[in-house]
Amino acid sequence: MPDAEEPDQLRAATYARARQRLSSTSDLPPMPWQAAGVPPDDVTLIRNVLWRANRGADADTVRAELESALQLMDSARAELDALETGLLFVARAEGLTWGEVARHRGLKSPQAAQQRQDRLSTRTALP
Repeated sequence: MPDAEEPDQLRAATYARARQRLSSTSDLPPMPWQAAGVPPDDVTLIRNVLWRANRGADADTVRAELESALQLMDSARAELDALETGLLFVARAEGLTWGEVARHRGLKSPQAAQQRQDRLSTRTALP
């Protein structure tokens, strides 16, 4: 019987290989909040691949980078969920009401904003 953690380990290894491949070809300057030696986040790596795709690189390089970027999509979504969770937490800590959060997020009600935070918090919680 396969190890229950095996799919997660394989996924993590796939993400790591894709990140390494894209980071090594990336000419992105570090962001002010980025610790020294830490590669760019997955969303930035994917954005860079899209930008570079039509800049005259050879077809094999473009294809390899696009394949790596596609492998990072789930991880990039998780990064965005964590970013939104943090943003909602700080917005509330700084005094924004749920009604204000809802309005700025395009949600129909304060309750919808709270429910969104609950869903995001559940998805981004550590196992």
